[in-house]
Amino acid sequence: FLSIGSKETGIVLFPVLMILLYQKENKINLEIIKKYFKEISAIIIGIGFYFFLRFFSLGITSFLNVKTSLIENPLLYTDTLSRIATSFKILWMYFYKTFWPVNLCSDYSYNQIPVIHNLFNLQTILGLLIMAVSVFFMFKYLKNKKILALGSGIFLFSFLPVSNMFFPTGTIAGERLFFFPSLGISIIFALVVYTILISIEKKKSQIILLIFITLLLGTYGILSLKRESVWLTEKSLFISGAECAPNSVLSRSNLGAMYLINGNLDKAEEELKISMEMKPIYSKGINNLGLVYFRKGEYEKAKEMYYLALKQDFPY
Repeated sequence: FLSIGSKETGIVLFPVLMILLYQKENKINLEIIKKYFKEISAIIIGIGFYFFLRFFSLGITSFLNVKTSLIENPLLYTDTLSRIATSFKILWMYFYKTFWPVNLCSDYSYNQIPVIHNLFNLQTILGLLIMAVSVFFMFKYLKNKKILALGSGIFLFSFLPVSNMFFPTGTIAGERLFFFPSLGISIIFALVVYTILISIEKKKSQIILLIFITLLLGTYGILSLKRESVWLTEKSLFISGAECAPNSVLSRSNLGAMYLINGNLDKAEEELKISMEMKPIYSKGINNLGLVYFRKGEYEKAKEMYYLALKQDFPY
């Protein structure tokens, strides 16, 4: 319950725990459910109580439907096939960045990741293949290779709620959304390394492999620390976001807002105009451009921007 209260993706712990229960008992039937009735019912009550609170906090409309603009998640405004195809493409991006964590970015909103309108492109096919393999591993090795099945289950169940495949979410993509699924990948990768280690007969070769893994983990650690520094201030985050996602309306708008806060009106106007030229519907960015004109004393331009901001589906 506390996990779900922190982030909705905590709900995936329920199917993961069911996998563990199945692996422990080698089956799930009425007798097993009776045996673990207290534990299972406690989880279901926790989930139910969370949704009860969510319903009375958000109301029926927001409880059932995601409300966000085209800028935050263009997949909310496209057809089902295009949404699924793009989701598989994003899965591939998450997967390869897990092993090759370069050019990490805080924002992938419109139009940093263009919507794909068919399944016949390499990135989508690779994402589909990863999904298919994880489903196969989870069911195939549920009894005889339990760690592999568990890792696949964690990956699969924690990715689906943030995937945009079955229903659109509040954003198209975010590397932070893949933290939980990467736990499943880590478990599988650990199993692969362990299997290789015990299959190597020469101790010298085992030591060489362990040194390589240690150096690899050290490199990942350095990259993580370097990336963490970007998140220390809004300024560094927004500058980084505009650099790694130059085609994102949101990132360019955020950078313009940062220049505005720091009093650099010319740079703020430049970035906010770029953001508007990409897609003139982001009300916060339009409003901020109005603030720039207001501070420059160009009141008619400011008023024009304010009215334009109010006309958007998500006014600010």
